[in-house]
Amino acid sequence: MESAGVLDAMSRARVPHCWFLHFYVVSTLSSLFWLWQYVSGTALLLRIVTASGSPRQTGMSLKRVHLLWFMMAVQGVRRLYESIAFSKPSSSKMWVAHYLIGIMFYLITNVAIWVEGCREFKRSHDLPPQS
Repeated sequence: MESAGVLDAMSRARVPHCWFLHFYVVSTLSSLFWLWQYVSGTALLLRIVTASGSPRQTGMSLKRVHLLWFMMAVQGVRRLYESIAFSKPSSSKMWVAHYLIGIMFYLITNVAIWVEGCREFKRSHDLPPQS
């Protein structure tokens, strides 16, 4: 199959527009997961924090991280509620690549919030620097 044929086939890959709901499920679950990581101090967050060797000398304060996490969580829950309560059935479709990009956006944004506060998290929890 020639490359134009592959691109044409990819352009026809569509998912139902109602799958936008998945973005907000992922966002809400991700926010809850990172809250659990933070509160319980479990392995993944601690691994990210101790492995962060960013050359930047500054980062966000933990208060800002908490605020951003809270805002992201509220936005995810609000949009999830709106999608469930107010969405009407539709025959529209979205390109599968846009769907995957949306899922990745919500996952990566939730991780980025916590990564930005790694230096302060290390300082506040007296974690050893990366070796």
